[in-house]
Amino acid sequence: MPDPPADPSAVALTVCQRGPAWDAPRTQRWHANADAEGECDERVRHVGDITAWLAWPDPVRVDPLPVELGFVLQTAFEASTGRLNPELDELIGSPTADRTSAVLIITECELAPPWRGMDLAGLMMSATVERFRSWARLAACRISPAQFGGGRAEAETAAARAGAILERYGWQRWRGLHVIDTQSDALVDATLGVMMRGDPR
Repeated sequence: MPDPPADPSAVALTVCQRGPAWDAPRTQRWHANADAEGECDERVRHVGDITAWLAWPDPVRVDPLPVELGFVLQTAFEASTGRLNPELDELIGSPTADRTSAVLIITECELAPPWRGMDLAGLMMSATVERFRSWARLAACRISPAQFGGGRAEAETAAARAGAILERYGWQRWRGLHVIDTQSDALVDATLGVMMRGDPR
């Protein structure tokens, strides 16, 4: 496994959202951007990007959802009630009074070429999810071979590897999704480990 091109403990994560000023949409699109700070070769400063959506299931509203959210919401929530599937509800642990029923759906996670091959995607996703722990009850993503290039066997291998990386950081497989409770200690442990060790591995 290659060494990181810059100090991973100096990576800063910026999370921002842009949407309608006068509406309360059923979904909010968020972007997380990671860059190395301090002394660093500008060619390797950008670490990666994540696109995520906060979604509030609501069976009354019928405004169309982005296509990329459909599978996750249809799998995780019951269409008739807008509530979490009981099995998933039990899997991720008991709800708390200060959390809504929102789910954070990660649809894209891309590392810049110099930062690939070091299993940083799981860390970056963990750090992003941790930012939403007071807003969402769980985070979810779908990993499919169709998201990867190359031949069928190569894409399936890449998808399996991506899933294994997430599972190292506490994500669980459930009905074609990877899910994690936003209150999971694994999220904190993942990012704390980087600070204590000084490297991402």
